[in-house]
Amino acid sequence: GRNMRGVRRGVSLTALCCAVYFISYFARLNFSAVLADMIAGGVFTKSGGGLIGTCLFVTYGAGQILSGMSGDRFSPQRVILAGLALTALCNAAMPFARAVWLFALIWGVNGFAQALLWPPIVRLMSLYLDDEGYAKGCVRVTMSSQLATVFLYLAVPALITVWDWKSVFFLSAGLSAAIALVWWAGMRAFLKKVRPAARAEEAAPLRADQPFYKTFFATGLLFVILGTALMGLLRDGITAWLPTYFGEIFGLEASAAILMNGLLPAFSMAAIWLAGLFCRKVFRDECLGALFFFLAAALSCAGLVFVFDSQAILALLFSSLICGCMHAVNLMLVGYVPLRYKRFGKAATVSGIANAFVYAGSAASSFGFALIAESFGWGVLVCVWLAACLAGILCAAAARKQMRKLL
Repeated sequence: GRNMRGVRRGVSLTALCCAVYFISYFARLNFSAVLADMIAGGVFTKSGGGLIGTCLFVTYGAGQILSGMSGDRFSPQRVILAGLALTALCNAAMPFARAVWLFALIWGVNGFAQALLWPPIVRLMSLYLDDEGYAKGCVRVTMSSQLATVFLYLAVPALITVWDWKSVFFLSAGLSAAIALVWWAGMRAFLKKVRPAARAEEAAPLRADQPFYKTFFATGLLFVILGTALMGLLRDGITAWLPTYFGEIFGLEASAAILMNGLLPAFSMAAIWLAGLFCRKVFRDECLGALFFFLAAALSCAGLVFVFDSQAILALLFSSLICGCMHAVNLMLVGYVPLRYKRFGKAATVSGIANAFVYAGSAASSFGFALIAESFGWGVLVCVWLAACLAGILCAAAARKQMRKLL
């Protein structure tokens, strides 16, 4: 009876976190989904749209670190509620903006609001779930972001056809507000019934009261965040530039490129599920898991080197496998590694730092991949992807060597 009640409570917490992360992605990627329609409608120019998108990247990435520290210091459920409420307000305000600077300001604030969600989710799950519940919860929460991507690309064309781009932001605001209310009510009910998971921790070889920077360097966290930056570079860079690559090399039409955007989340969800299963049943070590998936991505890149301009189907398969593997690495390094720092009271802080470096890698890929493709061609860029995978293998191996102090 008690065990079943614990399982049901764990499921209810995970479901609430999934809802939050779902709307996090939907209310952040919606701008990219309507960007072409807004430019075509003369709302702003391409450069204006690029500036607005960059503002979100900067505030979201930088906000992760502040969010991580807040999640460990303050009530994580209140930090999440504040993030959801601010997201709802920003999305509701977007249709009323009239100048590029105002769009950029609102969307920059939205980026910060979104940053307030993931690190506190990590803290809550680490507090109220046991190790296995946390591992399964991370898989489900991460997969909810991919479901949001699929839902977005189904909902946006329908809304734009029936109404216009403004309706997408109004829908996002309404869903954000609704989920904020569900979160507030759900967490009130949840916290009345449970206490943080009691776990008999083994004596830590590193003192929990030592300065965090010593823990940072002593446990291999530097290599973890370098690995997350490489992962962000590959995952978001390939996802962003794949339609352009296929358009230029294989003459792919726009409609087929949109279909590709639906295929990538399907591969990603399969990879996330498989990674969670492998980590629990086979690796039992997230750094070893990250090493395995970086290796699998490197093999896919090696295959892509030979077919990148000759075999469209194989090129798409290899590219999708690389992106899927990077989502698996994300689960390992941004999802599972922070749990190791719970004993230092830094689970949310570590997840925030790791996520910030993911988006540093993403931002670098946005400009860097375009520059390489234009200057040297797509073949050289694929070789750069392979080099990034090999560097990721080295980072995961170095992190694993030092992380054993926490295992």
